[in-house]
Amino acid sequence: MGLLVAIIGAVATWNRGLGPHWYPLALIALAVPPAWIGGKLHEIEQARKHNAQRADGVDAEGQLR
Repeated sequence: MGLLVAIIGAVATWNRGLGPHWYPLALIALAVPPAWIGGKLHEIEQARKHNAQRADGVDAEGQLR
C-alpha cells in the first residue's frame, strides 16, 4: 500500500518544483523492505501456529484428530 502511494506521489509531484527528486525516490525504495519483513514475519507466525496445532493433535480446521 505504501509503495503504491509513494509512486503516485512521485508521479504527481515530479516536475512541480516541490523539492529534490531523491526524496520521492527514497520513499519508494523505503516502502519495500518493511513490507517484505512483515510478510516474512507473517509466514513464520503461520508456520508456528500450524506446527503447534499438529503437535496438539488439531488439524488445519481446528478439529481434534
